[in-house]
Amino acid sequence: ARITSEARTRTALSRLNLERKKNLLEFLSKSDLVSLFKLDHLNFNEMELFAVNLAGASFVDTSFQKAGFFWVNMERTDFRGADFKGAFLPLCIFKAAKLTDTNFEGARFTVPFPTAPEGANLFMADLKNANLKYALLDKVSMQKANLSEADLSYASLKHANLLGADFSYANLHGTIINNTTLMDTKVRLHWEIINKGAKE
Repeated sequence: ARITSEARTRTALSRLNLERKKNLLEFLSKSDLVSLFKLDHLNFNEMELFAVNLAGASFVDTSFQKAGFFWVNMERTDFRGADFKGAFLPLCIFKAAKLTDTNFEGARFTVPFPTAPEGANLFMADLKNANLKYALLDKVSMQKANLSEADLSYASLKHANLLGADFSYANLHGTIINNTTLMDTKVRLHWEIINKGAKE
């Protein structure tokens, strides 16, 4: 019965326009039902969500290109293979989220102003092999995140907390950090070797 219900929900969502998809997601969130459905392989491009709870849901291989999520809770949510290219994600919670192979190229996890509050929370998120090229990650919390094999080239990590994160085989070429970026000594040394110690 559950599988049939999930299939019907996916079919309904795929036929809806953007505004109705948004309304359905908000309904599932408010009803605490969103984690019961697999919302995989769908298109939510350019959707805007504010203060919605998507914790524990499944959005495998789903597209969120140029979406705008503000203060959205995505703790433990499964986004493996999802596409967030160019998305705006300030103050979002990705704690322990499954983000393997996810595309965040050019995504913004914080508001690009000096007085902006903290960035998104990616504590213990699994970002293995994720594409974070050109992403704005200033002020984010990525403590104990798995960034092994991730592409962070030309991403900005100023004022970010990266302590305990796994950067094994990650691409840090052109990655931007500053003196307040918190990262393990070995990771900072590795960054300096790659980027010849060029700090902003």
